[in-house]
Amino acid sequence: MVIRLAFTAHHITGPLRAYYLVYDSANAPLFMLPVQSPQFRSIGTSCPLPLPREDGGYTLALLGNRLCPATDRYDSPALCLWSLPAPSDISQNDMDQCVVKGRHHLNDQSFNVHMAFSCNGNAVWGDLTQGIMYCSYSDLLKGGDIVNFKYVRLPEKHRITYHQALMMGEMHFHRNIGLVGNSIWFVSITPSDSGTGHTMVEVWTLDLTKEEKREWATLIVFRMQNIWELDAFNKKGLPKSLPRFPILRQQDDGVLYMLLPDLTGSKCYLVGIDVGRSRGKWPQIVSSRCLALPWMRRPVVLPVDFFEPRGMVE
Repeated sequence: MVIRLAFTAHHITGPLRAYYLVYDSANAPLFMLPVQSPQFRSIGTSCPLPLPREDGGYTLALLGNRLCPATDRYDSPALCLWSLPAPSDISQNDMDQCVVKGRHHLNDQSFNVHMAFSCNGNAVWGDLTQGIMYCSYSDLLKGGDIVNFKYVRLPEKHRITYHQALMMGEMHFHRNIGLVGNSIWFVSITPSDSGTGHTMVEVWTLDLTKEEKREWATLIVFRMQNIWELDAFNKKGLPKSLPRFPILRQQDDGVLYMLLPDLTGSKCYLVGIDVGRSRGKWPQIVSSRCLALPWMRRPVVLPVDFFEPRGMVE
């Protein structure tokens, strides 16, 4: 688990003192290390991706740009890496400082990091408007000063320009990219002017283990009206509202979670829909949980046991 902390001193003017707090639940060490050097600036999310090493330790990787002396601008694509000690060396306090490596890939100018995760030996960074960039652990950890990335664009109809994205607001509201089982999913929720029932939900999958051309494949497309017509939806008294914040979990293979706000705005329901085994069939509701909330306009932090079946979570 990696948490970004920022400390301020009222008697000192200047930038915040920011650190990463890193906790390994398997070996129980706790580290605090300074945020990247002034020569490096992250893009998008500022939380690094933990990558396991062969010695049992971790390396944290952050995607961004480094300062180019010739232009005095952060326009040189780069990676910032921190190497944490292995469990056998946990007594030592010293650790490698942030190492900045260059990175190469094709479409680099407008890429904005919304999430980062590991997938089948690859480090993956996702942009909800453009696609994903990824590289292998070995290239990142053992390669030279330049790391070569591969790039997979989103399906053409789901690509959004930088200026369009600014007008649309928070991308996590209706989109997500994540690891489900052993494949990468992209979820898009598209509202309709014809009414909430015509809201389109699309799930696309990407398999990085394929040797041939890697491209997104449609897993399922459905309207919310199809979900409203399910017996389970009506038996549980779920609200016929616009779904928000699609959630993907690697351990729940084939299941897409979405939040349905109650029409009163006082609570919402986390609904699990089985779409991975629904080829040629309607999706099925496999779980639902109620969450008491006074608002639904920003990302929701859920308790660790929220996905376990039980009653109301306050």
